[in-house]
Amino acid sequence: MNTHTILVVDDEKYIVRSLQRTLVDAGYNVLVATSGMEGLKILQEEKEVSLVVSDYRMPMMDGIEFLQRVKDGWQDVVRIMLTAYNDIAVVVQAINKGEVYRFISKPWESEELNATIRKGIALYELVQENKRLTELIKQQNEQLRYWGLNLEKKVGEQANRIRSIFLCAIESLVHALEAKDKYTEGHSLRVARFATFVARKLTAVEEEVEKVRLAALLHDVGKIGIREVLLQKPGKLTPSEMEHVRTHAVISEHILKPIFEDKEVMRIIRHHHEHYDGSGYPDGVEGDEIPIGAQILSVVDAFDALTSDRPYVKARSRDDAIDELKRCSSTQFNPIVVDALIKVIKEGW
Repeated sequence: MNTHTILVVDDEKYIVRSLQRTLVDAGYNVLVATSGMEGLKILQEEKEVSLVVSDYRMPMMDGIEFLQRVKDGWQDVVRIMLTAYNDIAVVVQAINKGEVYRFISKPWESEELNATIRKGIALYELVQENKRLTELIKQQNEQLRYWGLNLEKKVGEQANRIRSIFLCAIESLVHALEAKDKYTEGHSLRVARFATFVARKLTAVEEEVEKVRLAALLHDVGKIGIREVLLQKPGKLTPSEMEHVRTHAVISEHILKPIFEDKEVMRIIRHHHEHYDGSGYPDGVEGDEIPIGAQILSVVDAFDALTSDRPYVKARSRDDAIDELKRCSSTQFNPIVVDALIKVIKEGW
């Protein structure tokens, strides 16, 4: 069994010792540093660091600057921030500059800490497997080109087969995540099905329809980085909790970007919570600035949420859900997309 190496960076030595003890007990190899500069030096010397846990408040170099430099120099290393400061501005900076995967609050709960580390390691392994298969494809392509141009078709078939394997693996991950929660089980499959029908109403280009279907299947994979207790919370979320949940669209993009070269699929996933009037997230774009695929996904995602039981609200009837979509037409949703979904529903799909 491969033992992953984790680097812990914190200027408080008792915090470092506590984290080191917990992670070693969990079976990881742990390196420690008490400053950002020391952490960078260790990364330069060590070749097999999988994940970094860094404090935010540190002298000389804070956690945001340190994790940004980790991102620039060691892109594959998963980055987690440890902080006792519940500051939305810090969260935004950490995501934008350091592309932080998750946050761990001080004081932490061992169960949540271990779960977060496991998910981070799983992400690291997924990216490494993607790189390994990409290199394998590259080697095979070089061999096939050497043998002759008449083998180009087989090269394409092999690349598509490996891409298909990866897609199936990611879809399986999404389904596994949803299966853990009775409220979201089957959500991505239902959204993908309706989004495909709506897309065909709006375009005759099957390639564009397939991009919408693919984005719909994968749009919620970023929820692997969201605390489960918030996803299942029966009451209203606090502003800071809501801000944390809203990062899932960006996390989805970060997880999938190393695997998919199609920028349009990534844009659809990133912007599927944007609103037609510009009041959505993560970027606040509006109207035609939002990819049409993301506008389709936004409407269908909302429809499925409205017609499904959730921890905080019972499912509505289809007619009530349609009325709600109409009410939010031209503000939250593109009215053309809303009309297309209504036609799909009335046709019995």
